[in-house]
Amino acid sequence: MRFPNGYGSILKLSGKRRKPYAVRITVGTSWDPERERLTQKFKYLEYFEKRADAVLYLANYNSGMRVKEHQSLQDALTVAEVYERWIAEREGSKKGLSDSLRSSYRAAFKKFAPIHKKRIRNVRLADVQPIFDAHRDMSESTVRNMKIVIRGIYKYAMRYELVEQDFTDYLIVEGEESKEIHHPFTKTQIRTLWKHQSDPVAQYALVTIYTGMRPAEMTLLAPEDIHLSDRYIVQGVKTDAGRDRVIPIHRDIIPIISARMGGKRLFPEAQSEDYFRENVYKPYMEELEMPHLPHDGRHTCATLMEKMKVPRNRRKLILGHKIKDITDGVYVHVEPSELVAEIDKICIL
Repeated sequence: MRFPNGYGSILKLSGKRRKPYAVRITVGTSWDPERERLTQKFKYLEYFEKRADAVLYLANYNSGMRVKEHQSLQDALTVAEVYERWIAEREGSKKGLSDSLRSSYRAAFKKFAPIHKKRIRNVRLADVQPIFDAHRDMSESTVRNMKIVIRGIYKYAMRYELVEQDFTDYLIVEGEESKEIHHPFTKTQIRTLWKHQSDPVAQYALVTIYTGMRPAEMTLLAPEDIHLSDRYIVQGVKTDAGRDRVIPIHRDIIPIISARMGGKRLFPEAQSEDYFRENVYKPYMEELEMPHLPHDGRHTCATLMEKMKVPRNRRKLILGHKIKDITDGVYVHVEPSELVAEIDKICIL
């Protein structure tokens, strides 16, 4: 089958290949001094197992349809190169990029040194998660900037089709608790939240207050983590003591959790943790004249359990803190129902 001039061609490559049919187009000519004549320069667009698929691809390409082009590993950008392009795009945007923010991003990106020279196409979740795990003890703001940077890199890469998947939503990211001053909700403020219990942000705050869950844990909270009939959650991040722990569900928040069991996540509005914190949670709390942060719910839970004389080790189990006493930490086993009884000691309504 002969194609028209300028249409492109299909070449069957030699050897045993999984995709032997190559689609190529002419992109110019160059002088061959040995043969003393002009020779064509080709660009290879894609490879196929069957010739029929290659013919269809070339027809779509020539009709102006959008087709995926093959990208050789040699041409693929490194993580560092994508970072520089992302920063340049941010600097050229309407909002621009301040010197302080540029410096913060640069410092955060340095922490990804193990993957700087890797082709971004080849980077996997397993390459990035250990970097965050290694910086778990850094401040919350430091780890937050790391998360902003890696997500920015991958949003840029997805937009320009440099990668096929953005795995950054699956990263478990948690830094040391923020140095900002956290303060618990008062009982009056908690009652105010109950008056607004139909609002998603009020529901989020109430769940953190009555479970002690971290914002990062709330982000990941899914229906499969929840055993509603037995009133406990199996979830948790950050430390070995916090991971996959039993988190009791207080009797008062059962209706909230039950109503949110229909989706992939209980709080999809909080999937972008930083955006939710700055643009949703804080403005909502300011509107209610309660200047609180998402982490304040966890502080509130710890404070209320202490006031209700919940035993220290059981408070640690609920909050996911390490128990240093080897007897209490290793040999004493607590049933979920016992933790449910402890959390139910909190009484606000």
